[in-house]
Amino acid sequence: MTSEEFLRALTHEPYVQCPICGAEEACGTCVIAHHSFTRRCVKCGENSQGGRLPDLDKEIAYLDQCALGFILRALMYKEGKNKEHPSQVTTVENFLKAFEKLGTILNFKFPSSSGCSSWEKMSSTKFWNAPKRY
Repeated sequence: MTSEEFLRALTHEPYVQCPICGAEEACGTCVIAHHSFTRRCVKCGENSQGGRLPDLDKEIAYLDQCALGFILRALMYKEGKNKEHPSQVTTVENFLKAFEKLGTILNFKFPSSSGCSSWEKMSSTKFWNAPKRY
């Protein structure tokens, strides 16, 4: 694998002209942070300034399988049902905090979300206060 192929594997579209070396369609998105992104050129390998990402306005939070698995592990850890390796305790505790924050958010009734049928369905059910089943 050449260095250019390696750098192309680390970057993503859209590719634009590199402001440092001038190569056409060689500078792709390399890092995406909370509110900004940076680009890296696959020809010269230099990072260049990317830009600011737009603010998000979401009413629905999607949790992937990994997040749900960690939340389940965190709840079981909190209840003393399982022991975690010391290197994983901080991660599990952070997911527990995230789960608690999600519960707090879902218990609020936001006026801006009153027209959202998904929100009404989730907030009208006892999703977060469901009886525990073991």
